[in-house]
This record gives sequence, structure tokens and C-alpha cells, in this order.
Amino acid sequence: MEQPRGTVPEWHKRVVDRSLARSAEVMRTRGMGPATRIVEAARALSRESGTEGFSIQDVVDRAGVALKTFYRHFGSKDALLLAVLEEEIREGVQATKERAMQLEDPLEQLRVIISDQFTHVTDLNASVAGLSGSIAREHFRLLELFPKEMGQAVGLYTELVESAIVRCCEAGKLRSDDPHLDADAITSLVIYTFHRIGLKAVDDPPAIVAERCWLFCRRALGG
Repeated sequence: MEQPRGTVPEWHKRVVDRSLARSAEVMRTRGMGPATRIVEAARALSRESGTEGFSIQDVVDRAGVALKTFYRHFGSKDALLLAVLEEEIREGVQATKERAMQLEDPLEQLRVIISDQFTHVTDLNASVAGLSGSIAREHFRLLELFPKEMGQAVGLYTELVESAIVRCCEAGKLRSDDPHLDADAITSLVIYTFHRIGLKAVDDPPAIVAERCWLFCRRALGG
């Protein structure tokens, strides 16, 4: 199941629910503007100094909102970082999907979906590439704090992989008894490897790592 374009991200939905519970009138009059500005400010600061290098005050100053507005939408910096990570995943999955769907061969689509996560790191400018290291450090910590929310965010990529596996099987190019379980296993491999690249724990160039990962996944699925 693929996420339609324009789908509201999960963090956005939680902000709505939290804000409605605290102040329905504020949400009716102001909508989601402040929350979006806060998240975008945090993303910009993360690119500049990493997720550890800024404070809540830095975020509200950059977003141009009051401190009480921040706490009305996000209960803590960790809740904000969760939204930042979700937004990075959502945008990354959408960009990967668009690149993959330009190809007609479902096997090539799957190759892009898997390999893109590694090769894309080399295409980023220095500030965005630096963010990948911060994401790697935050991912597993936030997973422990917000398992359900992190599962939903990562699930966007798993769904993209699963749909590609299904298309490959229908075309007779791969074999899978359970596309969802196979997609989940591939997601775990991709996330772990991506984080190792972000933390500079891999000696080989990302392009070589991407090719090895793709060949492993293809052979595991009988390709």
C-alpha cells in the first residue's frame, strides 16, 4: 500500500490532536501554521549544528513563535525531534518513490528503492549530509521513547518496498512467500546500513555499499 501524495504526516496529526485537546479555539483560528514553522526551524537548525546543537529557545526564535506556542504543540524537544525525523523520512520516501516510478521495469524500481538510500547520501550538500549523522544518533533513542510513532514513520518505507516486491513477483522476476515480512527485513537492513554510513562507520563508498545491499536482497528473493 503506497502513501498518496499530499497525505498528512503522522506527527502533523498528533499535533492537531494535542492542540485540539489543549485549545480548540486556538486551532480553529490559527490552524497548523505555527507547528509547521517550528518543525521547519528545527530541521534547518539540525542541518546547521546537528540535533544536539540547538535548544528549544533557538527553535522558537528561528520560527518566530512564543515559547508557550511551542509547548502547546510539542511537549518536549524529543517530541519535536520525532516530528523532524518523521518529516525527513516522509520526504525521503516520496522522493525515492518518484525516482523509482520513472522506470518501467519493476525490478529496476526495487533496485532504486533500495540503493537510493545509500547513494543519495553522496549527492547531498555538506549541511544535509551532516544531518544524516544526527538522524542516526537520534533514531534508536527515539525508537525507545516513541516505538509506535517511529514504527509508523519507518513503515512508509516498508510499504514502498513491499509494493515493489509485489510488482516484481507479479512480473515473474522475484519470488516471495510473504512480501510484507520480506519488505520489513529489507527495511531493517537498509536502516542499519544507512545509519552506519551517516556515522562514517563504513570504509567503502556508498555506491559500492548500495550495490552489495541490492545484490543481497535480489538474491534473497530469488532474483
